[in-house]
Amino acid sequence: MIDGKTASFEDYYQRLSVPNDMENNEVIRTSQMYDANNPISILSELKAAYDNAIVLREDIKTESLAYIEMSLCHIKKCAKNNVSNITELQPITDYLLAFFGSIYERVFNAHVRNLINIGKLVENIDMHLRFDYPFYRIEEAFSWLKEFSQRENNLFDHTKLQEINSLIKADIYNAADVSYKNMLLLKLNKLVLI
Repeated sequence: MIDGKTASFEDYYQRLSVPNDMENNEVIRTSQMYDANNPISILSELKAAYDNAIVLREDIKTESLAYIEMSLCHIKKCAKNNVSNITELQPITDYLLAFFGSIYERVFNAHVRNLINIGKLVENIDMHLRFDYPFYRIEEAFSWLKEFSQRENNLFDHTKLQEINSLIKADIYNAADVSYKNMLLLKLNKLVLI
């Protein structure tokens, strides 16, 4: 965006399977940060995280929930003031890191912590696949996911887990093969049975 190349955003939106009909950098920037109708905007993602946190508030504790709420309040304040400097969003990163630290400090139920980690790992692998990360990064995250599948056996579709395991091999991994990636993403996003 700094270079004035809107075409790079087309690739970004395409990899996330979201249509992009925006015509200039300013509209794209504003949409990425504040557009509640853009499913991949910071505001939309924080609203979804907040909704999930509300549902889990008994398990994650109020103190942890507060970090998500502070993030949402900050992005809304920035939107209201039409803040254009992206560095003003740094507190959101800080609050979200504090949220995960709070989870480890306050959540003593191993099942709840495992569930949160499983969600993070599935999302991590999904994003790594979409953006063509090297095999070792996919393999590392998937190894952790397999470990959690042993701890939380009943949360996983084990047939899908085996299928994914057979596809995440160094000799067949091909980030450039769209059909391979789509097959992996489809299986990955149906892996957890919640």
